[in-house]
Amino acid sequence: MGFSGYLRALTGVPLIPVALAHPVLLSIILFYGLNQFTKVAIVFVVIETLGLLAVIALGLPAFGKVNYLEMPPVLQ
Repeated sequence: MGFSGYLRALTGVPLIPVALAHPVLLSIILFYGLNQFTKVAIVFVVIETLGLLAVIALGLPAFGKVNYLEMPPVLQ
């Protein structure tokens, strides 16, 4: 359901069909062969790693410029 929610937020596709198709697709790949499933898993890990590196790269310009312990002023 998590993957379906993210995909729906990005593309607008319906939630339930994707939630049902996702494990079926992965099961078919796994049934076809463990070697192919391993290759797909490696591709997913590479995509996830690239996403994390992108977040780090986008946050690097603000590194050291933010005081994380500073409290916002209290409105009265």
